[in-house]
Amino acid sequence: MRSIRSFALLMSMFMCCAPLAAAPDAALVAPQDLILAIRAKDDEATRAAAARLQAAAEAGDSFAMYDIGSLHRQSGRKGAAVFAYDPGKALKWLTRAFDGGRLTAAYKIALTYAAIGDDMEAMGWAQVYSHFMRPIEQRQDRQSQLRLALLNDLYARVGHDREDAIEARLMTLLDKHGPSFEAARDR
Repeated sequence: MRSIRSFALLMSMFMCCAPLAAAPDAALVAPQDLILAIRAKDDEATRAAAARLQAAAEAGDSFAMYDIGSLHRQSGRKGAAVFAYDPGKALKWLTRAFDGGRLTAAYKIALTYAAIGDDMEAMGWAQVYSHFMRPIEQRQDRQSQLRLALLNDLYARVGHDREDAIEARLMTLLDKHGPSFEAARDR
């Protein structure tokens, strides 16, 4: 029973893996590919799964982009053979995933910037996430609590007196990434 819960928790961290419908030229990614990449062993099966994830991401699969970005941002994965901790790559793939319609990518972008000490950029992305979450948020769930905790932490680090700078960063990010996110989300 514990392994089932662990697997469910692990899969919820990655918000599932394979798209329901992919673009005609996009490679399909099987859930097993993500599981193999997570296990972080340096063997042929893991490298092949990573190659399929990479190919799908490069072909425009926002789910694969999200998964790759998520794997690169996890510093706690010891011995990550294929997707080692790399905040730069994490930000690259998570930003592309957000532009491809994955809302939760904005939250992980905020966490990544916070982890590397860029609090203002983290605040901007946390605000972007909040901006798009509000219309679909119906209740106080775990995700809402995590979002509020992140915002409170960032406000404490950035300072409440920087509202103008925070709002300016939010508007810049919405202008740059909002239209592509909304277009992808609406598809």
